[in-house]
Amino acid sequence: MVNRRRFLAGLAAGVVGATSGCVSGSWSHQLARPATVPLDVLRSTGYRRRRLRRESFTRTLKVFDVERTVGVTVLVAEYERMAELPTFDEPVRLGLFATVSAPQVEILGQSLNPIDNMPPSAVAGLIDKGQQMVGDLEEYDVHSTTLLDTDVAVSRYTAVADEPTRDRRIPIYFTVSQTVPSRSDFVLATSLYPRRFASERERIHALTRAAEHPGTWNGPE
Repeated sequence: MVNRRRFLAGLAAGVVGATSGCVSGSWSHQLARPATVPLDVLRSTGYRRRRLRRESFTRTLKVFDVERTVGVTVLVAEYERMAELPTFDEPVRLGLFATVSAPQVEILGQSLNPIDNMPPSAVAGLIDKGQQMVGDLEEYDVHSTTLLDTDVAVSRYTAVADEPTRDRRIPIYFTVSQTVPSRSDFVLATSLYPRRFASERERIHALTRAAEHPGTWNGPE
């Protein structure tokens, strides 16, 4: 189980310690292209576009005993499903889904995946950034689906999300897929949703299967 202290440490190493915008250094990286979900699938699942963000960080990669520290800028395309529930005064988020695309890194002629083996806590930090803190991750199960027409394993974790604005903690599921190479990028899909709404899993599957890369982002609906 990933406790809160280990979660924060992993998040700092993978995401929070990064700087926004361009990363200094001799390696000139290309911006990843977004992986997005078509509008008709969003409408059928009740999801909507939320935001498209750039996140930059550094990774130290090793090839043939040669280590290189490179800057990586990923694109995070977020989608959410909101609903009004009788016991709440305002709409409640029933699910948050995101695709993460990262540019392939080439070192000494070898193409490497900069988000390979990224801790689940760091991936969680990418999609809940500025909204809530996700901690206490514990692997729950693994299932299969398709992403960009490729069979992938999706790991599902139980976790707890803190909502500071409402001063409460919510039991959630957090999921993250294997990465898939697509053109000059690598892509993964990830989500989080309250455990009390476990049926949200089917909508998440539909979004994952429908993702396109490179895709088009036209901003919030």
